[in-house]
Order: sequence, then C-alpha cells, then structure tokens
Amino acid sequence: MRGRGDQAATTTGNTPKRGPNRPSVGVLTLAAVCSTGALLLSASNSDLLAVAAATAAAGAIAVEMLRMGPWQHDHTAILGKIFAQAQAGRRLAIYDRDSGLFAHWYMALRGQEECARAARYERRLGLLMIEPRAATAGEEWALKSEIGRWMQTELRATDIAGYLGNGRYVVLAPEADPAAIEKLVGRLRTRIPAVETAYSAFPEDGVAFQQLWRGATTRLSARSAEAA
Repeated sequence: MRGRGDQAATTTGNTPKRGPNRPSVGVLTLAAVCSTGALLLSASNSDLLAVAAATAAAGAIAVEMLRMGPWQHDHTAILGKIFAQAQAGRRLAIYDRDSGLFAHWYMALRGQEECARAARYERRLGLLMIEPRAATAGEEWALKSEIGRWMQTELRATDIAGYLGNGRYVVLAPEADPAAIEKLVGRLRTRIPAVETAYSAFPEDGVAFQQLWRGATTRLSARSAEAA
C-alpha cells in the first residue's frame, strides 16, 4: 500500500514532460491565425500567385512552430516573419525575377487600366517596345543589363516599365503623345545606341491595350527583320 509520499512522487516526479512533438492548443491557434492573416494580406491585391506564395510561407513557419513548441519561440518575431514572407510573395508574383521590372502579365493588366483611364479622361498614352540589337549572346546580356538600368533610373515616376521575355522590354507612358515618345527614344539611343524600338499611341493606333500592343509588336518585328 502506497503512502502519501509515494503518491506525491508519482504525481510530481513522474509527470511526463511535453516534447516538441506535442504542441499546445495555443500554438495551434496562433499558427492558424498567422496563416489566415498572411493569406488575407496577399489576397488584398487579388493576386492568386501571391496568395499561394503567402500560404506556403505561412505553412512552413507553422510547421516549424509545431515542431519546436511554444516555449522556444518569440511569437511577435514569428508574426513579423510571416507578413514579410507575404510581402515577398507579392513581389515575386508581380516582378520579373531576372530583370526586376514588372512581369509580362502585370504589364497587360496595367495596360488595360491605363487605356481605360486615358479614354475616360481623354488623355494621351504611349506604348514603347525596346529590343537589344546584339551580335553575340554576351553582347545581348550586357545590353539587357544596360536597358534594365536605364528603365529603372531614367524614366518618369509615372511611367510603367516591364520585361516581356525573349529580350523585349515595354514602357507604358501616360500623358505621352507621339512627340514625347520620340524624345524618349532619342534619350534611350543616346545612352544605348544598339537597340531597336517601336511605339504605338493612344488613340491614333487604337483605344484598347491589345491594339496598342499589336501595333508596337508588329512594327518592332518588322524593323528587327530589316536590321537582320
């Protein structure tokens, strides 16, 4: 028959310690809240790729929390990390990874918005396409770097620059008529002579973004073929 001392020893001394694989309900709740918060933060821009990236980031951190247990964490730091990952997910979704400029799909979206704005307020809009003219792959790589730097440093704050892939770049220039686009091309060629350019203007070449895009692409392809 065990006495009170034995019972006390059993109660206090032999109580199993919670290991890192047995998280508390509080940790599970915090992980769920963090994941939902990151998801909503990314979804605010209606960007499905950003939602997926933020969800993956939040899930990875939640797994880490469950593995290590609540007593080894600074929960405030974890929350900050999750929201930083959500912001990074949005950036990766919107920007082209190689050039740092806006991605192809985002330029199409902004182009539609800018055309609608130009039509509504009877304003001008220019679309400029740029392509490096290089003899070797090494020269093309160097020209791409120069074009990217020029677009990031020399354009107006209201201009929207993007990378289309296959060595082609595009600039949406609100409030720019053909004369303003010609001046922009002149500044570009002064800095980087080995480029081919073509542009289209709203509303002369169309009132929809697809029309402006098609016009500039056709002209650029024709000029590239002539140069070759």
